[in-house]
Amino acid sequence: MQPIVIGTATASPGETARGVIPAGRDFDGQIEIPVIVVRGARDGAVLWIDGATHGDEAEGSITCWNLAKEVDANGLAGTLVLVPILNLAAAKNGSRGNPLDHVNYDLNRVYPGKPNGRGTERLAWAYYQEFAPKADIIISLHSGGSVAYMSRVIYHNDIPASLELAKAFGVGWDLIVEPAYSVDRRPATGTIEAVSGANGKPALVVELGGLSESLPDKLLQNCRYLTDGCVNLMRYLEMLPGKVERRGDIRGNKSTLRRRDHRNADNTLRRSAGRPLCLLR
Repeated sequence: MQPIVIGTATASPGETARGVIPAGRDFDGQIEIPVIVVRGARDGAVLWIDGATHGDEAEGSITCWNLAKEVDANGLAGTLVLVPILNLAAAKNGSRGNPLDHVNYDLNRVYPGKPNGRGTERLAWAYYQEFAPKADIIISLHSGGSVAYMSRVIYHNDIPASLELAKAFGVGWDLIVEPAYSVDRRPATGTIEAVSGANGKPALVVELGGLSESLPDKLLQNCRYLTDGCVNLMRYLEMLPGKVERRGDIRGNKSTLRRRDHRNADNTLRRSAGRPLCLLR
């Protein structure tokens, strides 16, 4: 097994390394994306997990730090890449996007970015250059941030394996939907799951928390749920030992599907305009 290099971090088998992904310069210095690389002692998948795509969503950051503490490189097969704070400028401001970029405010709408674009586009481009060729599976952790509460939602891309990976997040993750954000954005473009799908890579956007559950106790509890889901997924991928708790049958329940006449013949749920919203498994 060879060492793996992510940005400035180089991790040999059985080691954990820390570094940054350089992403250009700002007016006051270098722009860098912190990264933690846990290189397992045995061959396996490269699982890439990020947090703080949006700077007001701390759940993903804390989950990444939990995983960095709890996953032992010597007991791991494959490689775990953790990016706790992807959008550092937004996180410093506690805002969804970079407050200095009013044109491309949302990082998860501009992938793969541009090498000579605006600040958020350049950040997306530098990040894309690292994860696109090196990651086998991408998990992007989100919440409702400062504007909403999200209750255990997983968006998957169009790669068939991504649905199975979503189910492997474990019991309690009951709402698993296709990557549709609005009636006029189908299929989704510019998102990390969309560009990963275009490259043939499965990707998930996992949502939990925000707004009413941002106080410390609930925040940490939700981060525990996210951490446990990631660990369960790693067991499913045989990256870690242990029993897999797997949700084998995902379907809408009464609270998810209130009007059965809104189903199409192919078991999709229609919006009022008649466009499928999600596929109920």
